Amino acid sequence: MPRAVKQKLAFREKLVQTGKGGGADALLRRLKNLFQELVKLDQEQIDVKSLDSVRVQLVQRVIVFHKDRGVKAFAACCLAELLRLYAPDAPYTADQLRDIFQFFIAQIVSGLKGHGSKAPIKKYDSQATQQTQTQTQATQGTRITDAPYYTEYCHLIESLAQIKSVVIIVDLPSADDLIARYFEGFCEIARADMNKSLLRNLVSILVELLLEAERAPSGVMDVIIKQFETYGSKPDTPSFQLIADVCNRMGVKVLPPAVLAHFSDIQMTHGRDPSPTDLQTLKESHELVLTMFRNAPSLLVNVIPVLEENLRAVEEVPLRQLSTETLGTMFGERPIIGKGVESFVVLIAKAYPATWRAWLGRKVDKALAVRLAWVQATGKIIANQPDLRGEVEADLVERVQDSDERVRAAICKVLGSLSYETALHHVSDQLLHAVGGRVSDKKPLVRNEAINSLAKLWGLAYEAIESTEEDAIRHFGWIPQEMLHAIFRKDVTVDLRSQVNAAFKNVILPLPSKPDDEQVWVDRFLLVAAHLDESALAGLERLTGLKGYAKGSSPYSAFADACDEFNGGTDESVDKSVKTRLSYIVEAISRMLFNDHEKARKDLEAFAEANDKKLYKLLRTMADPQSNLRTIIKSRNEFLRRVEQSYSNLLDVLSVVVDHAAWVIINQSSIPCLIRRLQKPEGPNAERVGALSARFLTFVAKECAPMYKDHIDELKIIINDRRNNTLVEVAVQALAVVTKWNPESGPSDKRVIERAMTLSLSGTPRQAKFASRFISVCSDGNASQRLVDSLWDQLRTGDEEIILPTLSSLAELALSASVAFRSHGDDIIQNILGDVMLRPSEDETEDDKWADEDQLPVRDRAKLYGIKVLTHNSLPWCKLPDALDHVRPVLALLNDLMKNDGRVTDETNEGLRAACSILKLANVRLYDKAMSESFVNVSFILQDVNFTVRNLFLKKLFAVVPSQRLLPRWNALPAFAAQDPEMENILLARTIIRACVNNARKLRDDPDDMKDRIEVPVARLLHLLTQHPDLGWSSLNELKDIAKFIELYVECVATSQNVTLLFTVVGKLKTVCVVGEQMDAEKVSLLLSDRPLVDDDDERHTSATYHLYMLSELAQMIIRNRAHAGQWNLTMYPGKVRMPNDIFANLPSVDVQQKMARHTFLSEDVQVWAKSFGRRTHVTGQTRRAAAGTSPVKEPRKRRRASTKSPRKRRRSSRRDDDDGDDETSDEETTEDDEGDVDMATASEAETEEEEANGAEAVVGRGGRRSAKTKAQKAVTRKAKRASAPKKKKAAQRSVTQSESDLTELSDG
Repeated sequence: MPRAVKQKLAFREKLVQTGKGGGADALLRRLKNLFQELVKLDQEQIDVKSLDSVRVQLVQRVIVFHKDRGVKAFAACCLAELLRLYAPDAPYTADQLRDIFQFFIAQIVSGLKGHGSKAPIKKYDSQATQQTQTQTQATQGTRITDAPYYTEYCHLIESLAQIKSVVIIVDLPSADDLIARYFEGFCEIARADMNKSLLRNLVSILVELLLEAERAPSGVMDVIIKQFETYGSKPDTPSFQLIADVCNRMGVKVLPPAVLAHFSDIQMTHGRDPSPTDLQTLKESHELVLTMFRNAPSLLVNVIPVLEENLRAVEEVPLRQLSTETLGTMFGERPIIGKGVESFVVLIAKAYPATWRAWLGRKVDKALAVRLAWVQATGKIIANQPDLRGEVEADLVERVQDSDERVRAAICKVLGSLSYETALHHVSDQLLHAVGGRVSDKKPLVRNEAINSLAKLWGLAYEAIESTEEDAIRHFGWIPQEMLHAIFRKDVTVDLRSQVNAAFKNVILPLPSKPDDEQVWVDRFLLVAAHLDESALAGLERLTGLKGYAKGSSPYSAFADACDEFNGGTDESVDKSVKTRLSYIVEAISRMLFNDHEKARKDLEAFAEANDKKLYKLLRTMADPQSNLRTIIKSRNEFLRRVEQSYSNLLDVLSVVVDHAAWVIINQSSIPCLIRRLQKPEGPNAERVGALSARFLTFVAKECAPMYKDHIDELKIIINDRRNNTLVEVAVQALAVVTKWNPESGPSDKRVIERAMTLSLSGTPRQAKFASRFISVCSDGNASQRLVDSLWDQLRTGDEEIILPTLSSLAELALSASVAFRSHGDDIIQNILGDVMLRPSEDETEDDKWADEDQLPVRDRAKLYGIKVLTHNSLPWCKLPDALDHVRPVLALLNDLMKNDGRVTDETNEGLRAACSILKLANVRLYDKAMSESFVNVSFILQDVNFTVRNLFLKKLFAVVPSQRLLPRWNALPAFAAQDPEMENILLARTIIRACVNNARKLRDDPDDMKDRIEVPVARLLHLLTQHPDLGWSSLNELKDIAKFIELYVECVATSQNVTLLFTVVGKLKTVCVVGEQMDAEKVSLLLSDRPLVDDDDERHTSATYHLYMLSELAQMIIRNRAHAGQWNLTMYPGKVRMPNDIFANLPSVDVQQKMARHTFLSEDVQVWAKSFGRRTHVTGQTRRAAAGTSPVKEPRKRRRASTKSPRKRRRSSRRDDDDGDDETSDEETTEDDEGDVDMATASEAETEEEEANGAEAVVGRGGRRSAKTKAQKAVTRKAKRASAPKKKKAAQRSVTQSESDLTELSDG
């Protein structure tokens, strides 16, 4: 086969000529011709010897250093073609090749960077400046394609990239510097308007250089590091994108070892005991790692294991902290590398599972800074990493109990930083509720973060909740309720109340941005209320500022007036009483709203001394209940603006004052909006919205009558509504309270009065009640008498269709129009006693379930109102000389009701109503003293078989007894709930007793009176126990049950200061006897008998005094053991102790007293048991909850009754809940009604304890729960099965567990 003929170069001209052909243009023309020929030649067919002549000429200095840019551009292209044709052997020496490749990069940079700048390539330290200038030119409209000889430069770059002749550099002298020069140059010329092909070629050249070198020269690493450090925050910078593409193309080759070396060098130099400067360098290096991770994660393949090792650096907390932060950020991000179909997501946790586990272990690091870094990194993981969030959430739930407040606060803050969609779809209910639990944290920092985070999330979810999205409601709807529960617990702090108040008023229920959006604002309030339980609703009512306003509990208007009168304190003519009043108000506000009340007091005093009349006027306007929404918003904004401008140092304190003083939740503008929602409720939850509107309208009427003043005309129209009874009821109640508050503001229209008369006679019971109240205060002075006459006529008819409104009206008039009522008072009372109360019930069914009032038959409801009439009729007589003659028949009836288990006949059960009436009458001191016999029977209500009876009466006690208006004996009554099978009632009783003690200490300055109200009631408790018919006295188990009553009271009352007095009081009981018991010689001999008690038939059991002495000894042992548990000293009490003379009498002689004191009345087995009873510290928390499920151990004995008929078991409601607190009495009368609101302090606490109590199953029927006897029987079975050994074992395990810290230095989790 003939040999192929080789191609030869046809170009024969000399490139460099003298004379006529020596000009630049001629040289450029010859280079162009040469280039065109070289491009056409095939590498495989060329005769390289024909290239020798041009090969030598092209590297002549006259060409390489020619001034014309075109000459050098074409010369570079020709050289590149020669390298292609000569490949794989280069036709030049090493030094020549080095010069050629330097020539190439010089032409590329000078040609594409700034339109022919002849400045040489600057060193690396000016690269950033050059880059910025080049990019600035590009942004000013100069396109790179407009550069002279752009095509030739592109050809040169393409040739180097495709032919890969550039790899020759690796074998040349100073190769590292030259490779670094290429990296520097390409970064300088990179521009945003470069076409993709050109950029790909630049990347290919740099990649080939590194692959051929098989290592990264230090100059190259400097360029790469500088790009990541300088432009990491601006990833769109072309030079940065170029370097990132190179790094990603390289993968795990060449570069990772160099990156590791760079990172390790910094760590070794600055990581040991770092100074502030060293620490800053370390932080910068970790920021560099994160930038590389986001843009070129393959560079870190060797660095991540180092970061993992840093997590175990025992002595280097800064290193652990930085590594935890860095790795946490990397785990939380999902960088996308590449574009289009070639892109991929980096999931570092899957690639490095050991590192992930090590990082999780830092949640329990001993160093706070490390734990904080771990927590702060979890937010992005939850948001971005679905595969990891489960583990992280579980750990966050655990660490929300961290011992350091800053960790707990950080977790709350992380939750608040999440977006709504992230929190809704990617945060578990468990974590949300765990953060919700931190609302009650002891540390203000944690509470503040938890409250702010939860409030923010609720605000973000508001629109979804308003749209009734189930997920949003389930996930966030509980947040306002949790906050309201928190601020009314017994251990709540002033700070917590202020924080929740601020969150509600600024985030959850903010003022509208437009004052005209009144309906939207009110609808938001109703939406929040619709997702609250009863306890939280009571809390929301308190948060409005309305609760107690009618009784003067809002001091803010008085504060503004006092500041105004004080006149800055510079006027000597100011009365001292003004200064005293101002000081008193300032002290009250500072203690009520601020934890640091001293600072608050000084700031408030400074505000008063400022004498800024305009600010005082604005504050008075905001605190005025007659101000509308627009006025409040305007005044509030102006007040805060002026304070910030003139008194910035007072802004924090005054902002809190404004939040509490201004009516920003409910105000005068809310009334028509609430009425509108009551008339026409809207939305899927319309019925609930209507009921809440009625509730809050009633609440405003009860607490703040002035808010209704501007709405009288609308109310006059509403009372004529014939379809909406609730609306009419609310309207007539509002008219009544406004007219009583300001008779001139009330309506005097005869048509309104006639309508009220009609409602009093034939409306619903509540309409009749409020209409009668309006009649009693209206401008028609004879209206009350006319109404009483009409009601008496109706009552005589006995018509059951109108009996309920008739009795309801009479009950109201007996209190509010007593003079008119007396005209027929005796006849009415006789009719009620002889007819209403003795009518047989219509319902003969028997059950244990609770029935609300509106579910009862008419006759039974009539008896409820009949008791109320009798009670109210007694109250106005209290100041008359013969008051007791009028009240004794009522007390006798109520006492019979309680003794007969709530029955006048055998068909009616009204014990709860009778007990509540006794409690109401007790507010009159004269009546309270006269009801000693009834008081014993009142205690039996707390042991009724029905849970609701016991619970409602405890709540009523809570509303009345802690105020200390009653006789001291009432303070001991709640202890009768000690054996209640429901932990809720026990907790409520405990709270009542403690509230009594606290208020007695605050309200009573007389030491003897304090003693009578705190310590002496324990003697009354023991006396009451001796009168209890259901208690046994013979066996040890029976006395164990009795001990629980004493233990509960002692637990709530005893302190290191009064334990000696308590011990003395119970010990002194053995020196007295029960009033009414004859202590003759025979009786004394019987009591001092040494024979053991065998059964209940022993004669000594007929003596209440004998039982009293047994309880005295038992109580002494309980108190002694309590003192031992608290490490308190029991000494001789130095003072005198007076025993209540209404229940105790002195023994016949001192000799008898001494004999009784020396004699032991408890059996030996009881003494042995009692010596250890209560010695251990009282159990609380989970232990108490566990015990709650098995508290009853004995079924109470049957009470002896006169009647032989089987008792009916139905328990009746005494009245509707919404009838609470509407009765108004004189100064000595109670202002609370029969089932008044209960303070939130117990409601939420009791709910929590009840839910967590073991075995606390509740069976509900018609509003009731399983009877106490059934629960007691089950408790006996549970108690019998328990053994002591497992308890000891668990206690030992708990002891070991609690002794170990939950934080470890180096745990991988």
